[in-house]
Amino acid sequence: MRTRYFLDGDGQPSIRATIYEQPDHGISKTSIDIDARKICSRLRQHNYEAYIVGGAVRDLLTGREPKDFDITTDAHPER
Repeated sequence: MRTRYFLDGDGQPSIRATIYEQPDHGISKTSIDIDARKICSRLRQHNYEAYIVGGAVRDLLTGREPKDFDITTDAHPER
């Protein structure tokens, strides 16, 4: 597990995100849609962060098959 921080308005560190990696959650890469994996991989190749988030993560953690995959990234839409 990794924790990302940012500085708040007072210059104090504040948690931005908690990132759980494969050993923490046990979700296999093969259970994630190949197109979602390709998008994340391509974004990372261009030095952006990209993560699978939302209902797909919940579904995978509870043993259900996700209907769709949401990705969050720090890339701007025009990129």
